[in-house]
Amino acid sequence: YNAAVNYQKTIDAENNAFRAESKLGIKFLPGENVMEINSNGTTLKKITGILSFYKPDKASDDFTLNFNTDDSGKQIIPLKILAHGYWKVNATWNENGKTCSNEVRIFVP
Repeated sequence: YNAAVNYQKTIDAENNAFRAESKLGIKFLPGENVMEINSNGTTLKKITGILSFYKPDKASDDFTLNFNTDDSGKQIIPLKILAHGYWKVNATWNENGKTCSNEVRIFVP
């Protein structure tokens, strides 16, 4: 039952992000080894949240980072510690009293 409730919360957070005023973009720039967070919305520019990094083949490499976009709605996060391979990166933030979530998959060469 608890797993189903947590899964529903994840789905709700993703749906909230889809409907949110600020569509949070998450992009990995492998040549620079950085994550770029970008709020493309017209109302909210400054967003504070958490980035969770999951390494499917090595859970001991998982970690989280806080993010806080600036007045232009962007933040660049250097990532020198990412191991080679596939990662799932999940951004979670609050907007208008609702939890929002956006997930991307990246490959680190």
